[in-house]
Amino acid sequence: MKENITIQLHHGEKELTILKNEAKQMWKDAGNLVKDIKSLNFYIKPHENKCYFSINEDFNESIDLV
Repeated sequence: MKENITIQLHHGEKELTILKNEAKQMWKDAGNLVKDIKSLNFYIKPHENKCYFSINEDFNESIDLV
């Protein structure tokens, strides 16, 4: 079964798969390996147009939603 979640905002939308890929890329850009990801948690704040995420509970960043 294929799943997809799309977050719709007033100024556009973003798919969860895109957010996951962006988070993993930021992790890799910081010198880490994707295989070392044990947990990936997203916190979506539409009123800020931000998606905050945490990888392994110690790498925290944000992604613009629009």
